[in-house]
Amino acid sequence: MSASTLIKEFPEKKIALIESPEIATVGVGESTIGPIRNWSTYLGLEDKDFLKHTDGTYKLSIQFTDFYKKGETFHYPFGVPYVEDTLDGLNDWWFKKFFYPETPYSDYATSYYPQMALVNQNKLSISTEGQFEDFYFFQDSAFHFDATKFGLWLRDNY
Repeated sequence: MSASTLIKEFPEKKIALIESPEIATVGVGESTIGPIRNWSTYLGLEDKDFLKHTDGTYKLSIQFTDFYKKGETFHYPFGVPYVEDTLDGLNDWWFKKFFYPETPYSDYATSYYPQMALVNQNKLSISTEGQFEDFYFFQDSAFHFDATKFGLWLRDNY
């Protein structure tokens, strides 16, 4: 990714990536967050071009399992919470949790992020026409892909 960025930023320079087949690729996983969309657009990458070669998909949130409590999961959705129909913004949920302590933490995302209806069903909407309030597909989504395959794809195609 660094080499691709340098190639784009300094087209007049000759950028060479030095690598050895004897040294494994260093990576931290396959999950990304929203700003990668800005980076891929900056490079001129088309999602459809690299996703099919990297076992990639779009994602609208990050799921955490056993983070707060064993056996419990919650999502951290991308984007801005929808609070237009609330009395006190995000505090409404904390009041709900106070009065109904059995409310799972996973309810927070569902309460404020309309796209969670899709996430909870493993669905996706490109939503370019504003089907969901305050959700914009380009800025509120990211990718999940095989990082090693992505590195190889960049090397061979960029």
